[in-house]
Amino acid sequence: LAQQKPELTQELLALCVALAKELTPADTLTIDAIVAKSGPEKFKLKSVIREVILSDRFLGQNLDWCLDQD
Repeated sequence: LAQQKPELTQELLALCVALAKELTPADTLTIDAIVAKSGPEKFKLKSVIREVILSDRFLGQNLDWCLDQD
């Protein structure tokens, strides 16, 4: 399981993004960066959440897609 943590973390983040909107190449790059940055802390949820919040995509994104009610 310890060796699968990067993959599990990446899949979890991809799922979260996919549930909110269509996954783009930029999202994949962001997910890879979050996984890399949370690795030294053994992919603890606190570390993953911190890296998501500090990511450029999260901080600089236009959140209008969150408000769409299709």
